Amino acid sequence: MRPGGWIEIQEFAGHIRSDDDSLRGSELVRFWDKTSEALELIGFQYRIAESEMGRLLARAGYTNITVRSIKVPIGTWPRVCPAFYVGRLTLTLCGLQNKTLRLCGMYMRANISNYTLAIATKPLRKLGLSLEEAQTFAARAVEDMDRPGAHPYLEFQFWLGQKPVG
Repeated sequence: MRPGGWIEIQEFAGHIRSDDDSLRGSELVRFWDKTSEALELIGFQYRIAESEMGRLLARAGYTNITVRSIKVPIGTWPRVCPAFYVGRLTLTLCGLQNKTLRLCGMYMRANISNYTLAIATKPLRKLGLSLEEAQTFAARAVEDMDRPGAHPYLEFQFWLGQKPVG
């Protein structure tokens, strides 16, 4: 990279969140936390975007490090497109904004659903769960994702850093 050039790294933050406490005590959040714990046992830092990325960029010599986060829903629960969930470009597409957000949510729901089933087969077993227990845990998390009134989302982070000029 040339001096003065920029790097951009895009990554999901490692926590499933909800702004309205609709996930308090949910199987989905419990599953996500246990998954992170299991992955750390096998040496995989799942929550690196929100915990380490800035330090890693600085250690690599980048300056002017910034991060921007957007909220990406999991599922089709958004009915209205609040400004804090999408970027400016999406907001300018007035007629398509709700459809776009719900489409992203549907895509995220499919990804998270597939992920939970895949992660149950090996990493969760590192926590002492049998294969059947891990699969049942994953199935409950997926069901919880679709619970009426649940509003889960993941933060998508955009990290920028500039290579020093001289």
